[in-house]
Amino acid sequence: MVDIIQRPGDTIFVPSGWWHATLNLPESSEDVTVACTRNIFPAETLDFVFPEMKKSDPAFARAFLEILQEKRPELMRFLPAASETSKPELVGEDPSWQLPRRHFSSLSLAECRRRFIRPKQPLIIEGLDPYLVSPETCHLSRDFLSRHFGEKMVAVFRNFRDPKQRDAEDEMEVMRLSQALSQLQRGGCEGLYLYDVSLPLKLPGLLEYLKLPRYFTHCYLQQTMRPHCFSKSWPTLFIGSAGSQARLHVDQWHSHFWMHLISGRKRWSIWHPEDTHLLCPEVLPGKVFPRFPDLSDLEAGKNGADGFHQARRIDVILD
Repeated sequence: MVDIIQRPGDTIFVPSGWWHATLNLPESSEDVTVACTRNIFPAETLDFVFPEMKKSDPAFARAFLEILQEKRPELMRFLPAASETSKPELVGEDPSWQLPRRHFSSLSLAECRRRFIRPKQPLIIEGLDPYLVSPETCHLSRDFLSRHFGEKMVAVFRNFRDPKQRDAEDEMEVMRLSQALSQLQRGGCEGLYLYDVSLPLKLPGLLEYLKLPRYFTHCYLQQTMRPHCFSKSWPTLFIGSAGSQARLHVDQWHSHFWMHLISGRKRWSIWHPEDTHLLCPEVLPGKVFPRFPDLSDLEAGKNGADGFHQARRIDVILD
């Protein structure tokens, strides 16, 4: 520890990573201490500061890195080395059940409808992010969302599984978006999930910063004149902490759906629809879609799930 008395006219420089505390000492009881400061981020500190920035706000860090690569590529040498791994064009070991990965530049609208939408073939589309999310949002960083929409009230779940199948362990609280984002910032909030927040109903101002993929804009749910319960529901927003999850389910009306990952990583597990009977589905009275046991129980062979591991399954991590 070093104790320093700073006097008028002194400028102190403190390098990154040095912990510090200050105490104001005016000249008299009626005086005040006046100072001005600024945090600086020179290129030489990228190796230390960027990993910390990434932990604090991954979305902003990703936007910062993209701009750095475009405007100042010579500074990339200061970043800590990261291993680059190529992504396979097909995900899945069974040749009869695989998940293709296509860049949007080589995927026309006609081909997408013909090869994937009509035959119900799942697909990963790459490269759309610059065209779907406005750059000024910094990939919907926490800072941007707090500044522009922090006063909006949203439902926040803890120990989340699925609101259609609410368990006793689920906890839901309505709070300001800024408060929810602050809890995410502090950490220690595993399982915190802003799930399926309707942008037209809850955050309509955010819609001007987002665009829909052209492959999926033709939707009769949005074009019909007859009102229905989902007329103003979509698109929706998901913000999840580490460990938050949605249980095994099929979407409302067994409809198609798409999800664009803006920041972070998300693990998906999907099963071939012909193998639904191996997932122990239960159709409750008056319900259209089936309910499934917890995935952990199925994987452990509980609830009569002896054939679960024969079901065709693909696990993929999106980032």
